[in-house]
Amino acid sequence: HRRRSPDDARRVEEDARRRREACIRAAVDANTCAFYLPHKNRCCRLAATSDSQYCGAHQSPENDKHEQGTSNSNGQVAERQSKQKRRRVPCPLDPSHTIYEDEVQKHVLVCPSNKHRQEAQPWYRQGINRLGDASKGSGEHQVPTLDDVRVMLRNVEACFAADTSASAAPTEVDVPPEAGRILSTTSTSSQNEPTDARMDAQRLAIASHMRQAGMLPPPCEMAERCYPCVEVGAGRGYLAHACYVLGSRALVLVERRAYRFKAERFMGKQETENISLVRARGDAADVDIGFVLKTQLPPSTQGERVAVCGKHLCGVATDHALVAASRLAETEAPKSAVGVGVGRLSGVAIATCCHHACSYDEFVGVGYLREKIFPPTHMNSVARECGLFECLKRVSSWAVDGSSGQHGGAPQPPTPPILPAKRVAEDEAEAEAECNVRVTAPSTIADVLREVSRELAPARRLELGTMIKWVLDEARRRWCEATLGNGAHANVVKYVSSEVSPEN
Repeated sequence: HRRRSPDDARRVEEDARRRREACIRAAVDANTCAFYLPHKNRCCRLAATSDSQYCGAHQSPENDKHEQGTSNSNGQVAERQSKQKRRRVPCPLDPSHTIYEDEVQKHVLVCPSNKHRQEAQPWYRQGINRLGDASKGSGEHQVPTLDDVRVMLRNVEACFAADTSASAAPTEVDVPPEAGRILSTTSTSSQNEPTDARMDAQRLAIASHMRQAGMLPPPCEMAERCYPCVEVGAGRGYLAHACYVLGSRALVLVERRAYRFKAERFMGKQETENISLVRARGDAADVDIGFVLKTQLPPSTQGERVAVCGKHLCGVATDHALVAASRLAETEAPKSAVGVGVGRLSGVAIATCCHHACSYDEFVGVGYLREKIFPPTHMNSVARECGLFECLKRVSSWAVDGSSGQHGGAPQPPTPPILPAKRVAEDEAEAEAECNVRVTAPSTIADVLREVSRELAPARRLELGTMIKWVLDEARRRWCEATLGNGAHANVVKYVSSEVSPEN
């Protein structure tokens, strides 16, 4: 390949600049936000405010500097700039959005991030869904040694290879064609609809797994029972909508943020439909789901078991949802309850995500990691385990960081194995002697992982990241079976292809 000359690089930069400026001019002409999104090669599509060329979410002092030099033939920007400018500042409760400086005192009273507003909700119980294992300590970690990390990664490989279900073919579930048609019509109802075919595929796959497990009604019982469902980390609520499409008529959506384009507008439109829907505002760790089910849903739903679900429930939120489900399982089953389940719980279906955001203090499967993954030692400590867990969760991001040129998928051996600790130590000693330099031990977890990463090819890092994601989910699965009891059975399944989502 011909090496790119400086002239070629300048030409590429110039073409990119021209495209960006043309996109901004088009946005200004259309009176939409002129904030450019490089990763999407377009501008934000929200409407600009009356006194700026940006929407409320993208107004900032930095953007205001660029606004002075932008104009258009219609004079729209000049008209907006001629108005009295009001300074915008970050919200004191949530810096992710900005507000007018003269409205700060009024805004904090109604801001969705106002913790006091969430605490005022009747279902708020601080930390009710946290694991509360005092033996784990405060989460202060000790930097592990390179040898400990290498041993831990080899243990991950051994556990993955020993479990036959890890390499088995994924469980495929047929999506009902009528459900696909209904969901596709809602997805294309508006150009601003925050969903697409990939999202539809994931939601329908999860809901179909729930139907196969008995958490949602078969087609013959669509109108006979409510089949209540609780979606944790609901966001706009489109997984709950998929459950609604497949027959659930009692829905609870737990979400701490406020959203536009919520799925509620597509549910219960028919006059003959008798649907109960509650949106419980609050953090998944602090919402008493049992209280919501008892007080916010009608009496006709109290005699049925409840399913708990979540789509791409990030990091520690998955552990909060599992603890909430275990609390439902401990509740006495209704006398009229039918079908499978434990206590008030009919089942749990969660698509896990963002394993790097897990927390040692609240991870439910630490017992499995302590038994199978963490290197044994005669003097174990909470700080040591916390450091190893920190390494484990960071390495899980190798499965989706794109460094290998591909995303997701099952690990594909053979590749060079992790070198034994003795061999690596000998190689390091030889290299130190040859270079005649002093080699110091890594002082941070980032340094440790950097050293381990240098020993591995990109494809190998992808494999290890995928294995660790499976190990963390396997630890959660075993915790569910041990905690729920009564013959409860759990599976880790691949519900969509890696092309749809690497977090599958």
